[in-house]
Amino acid sequence: MNKRQWSSQRIRIFVVVFLLLFLAASFFLRQDAFLYQKTVVQVEKVTQVKKNNQTDEHNNQDILYEQKVTGTIQNGKSKGQKIQLTNDYSYSQLNDQSLARGDQVFVSLNQTTTTEKMATGEILGVKRDSAAVLMLLCFIFLLVLIGRKSGIYALISSIVNVVLLTGIITLYIQIDDTRLLYFTILLTFLFTLLSLLFISGWTVKTQVVTLATLISTFTAFLFSVLVFSLFDNKGLHFEEMGFLTRPYYGVFLSGLLIGSLGAVMDVAITIISSMFELYEKDPQIEWQKLRDSGLHIGQDIMGAMSNVLLFTYISGSIPVILLYLRNQMYLGYSISLTLSLEMARFLVGSIGIVLTVPISIYCCLFFIKKGRRKE
Repeated sequence: MNKRQWSSQRIRIFVVVFLLLFLAASFFLRQDAFLYQKTVVQVEKVTQVKKNNQTDEHNNQDILYEQKVTGTIQNGKSKGQKIQLTNDYSYSQLNDQSLARGDQVFVSLNQTTTTEKMATGEILGVKRDSAAVLMLLCFIFLLVLIGRKSGIYALISSIVNVVLLTGIITLYIQIDDTRLLYFTILLTFLFTLLSLLFISGWTVKTQVVTLATLISTFTAFLFSVLVFSLFDNKGLHFEEMGFLTRPYYGVFLSGLLIGSLGAVMDVAITIISSMFELYEKDPQIEWQKLRDSGLHIGQDIMGAMSNVLLFTYISGSIPVILLYLRNQMYLGYSISLTLSLEMARFLVGSIGIVLTVPISIYCCLFFIKKGRRKE
């Protein structure tokens, strides 16, 4: 069996194992009610009993529905008992949801529930762990199937970064006299180093990418802080952070720093990896050609990456914009109020992307020249 055949066989084995794991997880997640302290109910029958049209003072129309739901309790002392519930939901389904046969919901049982009659209670929410876990399994499957060894390392890196971020936020919440921005600066170093170490190991290319990413990210960040300070944060609407009990500005800057890091790292890896590949294939390549190649690559990707940032940031604000417009707010006012922070994040990230192109090129040339002198 040659190498290609062995590789194809391993892929087939991996696909079969994943499908078996997927089916096993699907079955288990439908039977995992015993893991929850809240009462879980399996919906068996749904009947719509009411439908009311409503119109508010701004002429916004909505439809309210009422469902009678019959199901079986899946856990706790009342396991196996039938239960009847009422589910109210709106056409928009913003804070509620239409139920169907086969759904599972969390329920608060009424105190009068006994085993001698049908139980009653109140629906607390829909049990969604099945969809979340199965989507996660699909992501892992595709990452490992396409990325192979690099995909596994990328997955480990993502898990470590999530654990670090969760730990820092938890620490910030519990300790009152800490500043989130300081922790975020530390996280930026850790995220960059760990992500690149897991993916590429401690090589010269990793060192170059790390240096270029950190220089570009912090240059864009410091420039933005300077501009914000000079204009006294004019044009920035922090109303969406009004629920915070901590100083909002540090939280905003922390999100700004982390948000631009991913795009900057992506651009730096693309440019530097391409330049190293060209150099390894032709160690005698002229510096001018190598630099021009890096510049052309950077010019091709920085527009696309800027658009990715724009779509990512703006997409999260679309529901709020629609809410303002449906309540008779002016378009300009709605956009300025809801998109000012998103546009600031987009501009800072885009500046970082543009700066990454020349910084990555000259960092790469510096290390290559340094390596050639040693040779």
